[in-house]
Amino acid sequence: MMEFVPVPKLPSEVIEGYHDNMNMYGHEPPPEGEYKEIRCIMVDGGSHYGVSAVTFDSQEELLWMGNQGGHVTSYYGLNMQKFTSFQVHATNEIRQMVTTDTGVLSLTSDLLRLSSRHGRTSFDYREESMHDMQCMLLTSPETLLLGGHQTKVLELDLNTVEVKTEWEVEEPGCAIMRTTNKFICTGDTSGKVLFRDPKTLKPEHVLEAHSGTISDFDVHENLLVTCGFASRMGNLTVDRFLMVYDLRMMRAVAPMQAPIDPMFIRFMPTYSARLAVVSQAGQFLLMDTGSMPSAHTFRYHVNTEGAMCTAFDVPSSCQGMSFGDSGGFLHLFATGDHAVYNTYSRATEFADHVEPLHPISIHDELTPYSIIPMQYGTEGKLLSDWPDHLCKKVYK
Repeated sequence: MMEFVPVPKLPSEVIEGYHDNMNMYGHEPPPEGEYKEIRCIMVDGGSHYGVSAVTFDSQEELLWMGNQGGHVTSYYGLNMQKFTSFQVHATNEIRQMVTTDTGVLSLTSDLLRLSSRHGRTSFDYREESMHDMQCMLLTSPETLLLGGHQTKVLELDLNTVEVKTEWEVEEPGCAIMRTTNKFICTGDTSGKVLFRDPKTLKPEHVLEAHSGTISDFDVHENLLVTCGFASRMGNLTVDRFLMVYDLRMMRAVAPMQAPIDPMFIRFMPTYSARLAVVSQAGQFLLMDTGSMPSAHTFRYHVNTEGAMCTAFDVPSSCQGMSFGDSGGFLHLFATGDHAVYNTYSRATEFADHVEPLHPISIHDELTPYSIIPMQYGTEGKLLSDWPDHLCKKVYK
């Protein structure tokens, strides 16, 4: 059992001296209204498995986490109160999660499961063509696309749990899926982003973004930004250039050079063309696609204690950020103590509080046994149930 020792409060002069030292080295505290770390917790199974996927709920104030051991846990609010926790797969890691109106979809390399937000399994879906699955995309409330490091993409009807269409795509398959108003965008391990027809999944446009593999990309309005790896001297190295594309002309514009090794990127839709760039070392910064980062651009640090940042997500409100690391910890950053995940979240339904029963002394002769609630079985009769021929109806 780990013992937690409270940390004594530091004197005010020590704290002031600490801030002075920070400023001396050019590390200014984050400006008012920017992001700060709210919570950091070890997830279920974190002592054995790292975090492999995180996603904010699109309907409620919940944060979902999947780990490398196939376990899923949800946390409520900024306090990260544990809400549900359940096993999806015995061994395979959770590769992506998507929330719907009825629950959360969890994808492993060969299994798709829909679970209610209370943890009950709605359905499990497996198929022979499902191997090395990597990504999924909700194209409508009832339709889901499934892809992976293989040549088949499945369109699944979530109501009937049947495949509506199965498409053949080019090698090496799909690693990431995003959507625009006109196309389904897929990124692969060859460094390309393909714009596909939503009805046929045939590629209409191809962007060769990186000479290595793509690690992440995101789309907002008429801009697409990618990050990935470059192939140099036969080795893959992190490409510090973020490739930017104007979708109106389907051509590249001036790339952006990041001061960190980018691994994850997300647009912040509440801001004009603002981009969150995250490295595996646990650093992140906010960049404007219209300008290069300056020396005064604040660089945030996620305290991963040497572990790699393996998962990242931003809620629809853009008032928070979540990071998962290989050490089994989940980090939550937010703009303040009153930040929300969604502008209009649905109320979360919690389990009924169980009222404790007061103990009754064995020598107590006055307290009636009827105060103890009793569960009535669905089968059989109680010992106190008299047969009909010994009972008579009396009207009061």
